[in-house]
This record gives sequence, C-alpha cells and structure tokens, in this order.
Amino acid sequence: MSKWLTASAAIAIVALPMLAAHADPYDGRWVIDFPPAAANPSINAGPGCPAMRIVANVKDSQISGNLRRERNSPMEVTDSAGPYATPLTGAVASDGSLTATWQSYTIAGKLAGDSGQVSLTGECGPRTGNAVRIKPQDQP
Repeated sequence: MSKWLTASAAIAIVALPMLAAHADPYDGRWVIDFPPAAANPSINAGPGCPAMRIVANVKDSQISGNLRRERNSPMEVTDSAGPYATPLTGAVASDGSLTATWQSYTIAGKLAGDSGQVSLTGECGPRTGNAVRIKPQDQP
C-alpha cells in the first residue's frame, strides 16, 4: 500500500505543474475601453456615441461575456447577466490575435501580456480601444 501511495504522490508532483502549464496565456477577465465617437451622419443620426467599455472573459482561447444596452441611453453598454443582456462571443489565437462579435459590433485586435489594442466596428463607425487584463484582486 505504501508503494502505491508513494507512486501516486510522485505522479501528482510531476503532473500538477504540467496541468498548470497548459492554461491559456490570455485567460482572465479583460476590460476594453473605447473613446467616444463623433456623430457620423452616414451611420447614425444622433449626437455621437459615448465612450464604451466592454468586459469579457477569456478561458481556453474562448471569449465570452454578457452585455446589454442601457435603457435610458442605448448607446451605452453594461456588463450584465440580466434578462436584456446578449452574448459576446469570440476567440483568441495563440499569437494573441482576437476576434469577437456582440450584436452588430465586430471586434478585432491583438493581446500581448496583460494589455492589447482592439478595434470596434459598429453603429458609430470604427473606433480603437485599449484592453487591460484585470488582476483578480482588482475585480468587482
């Protein structure tokens, strides 16, 4: 019995670091901030679009999240799990390239380490934003 326990412990000591090494380098919670956009009469008739913050989760190279438009300001987006939220979906390649969609928005960019640059194309035309991985202690 003790040989079996010793063998099991040895396997566990070798296997656990290997399992941790397989974690995706981009896993985590990410915040992407886009600046406001000026009105573009060919795209929207409104006064412009406010700054936008997209919160997304990356796990095993898959991007996910739930976002909803604010009822009183439909151009504002909120991270939400509520009944009016719609899914954000996408993927991150091994080189950090990402693509995602949410409603009529297309998101593409590149992550490196804990940051990245991301473009957003949608109702307000193209915008470029910055992505930052939120450290666990900074998460709400």
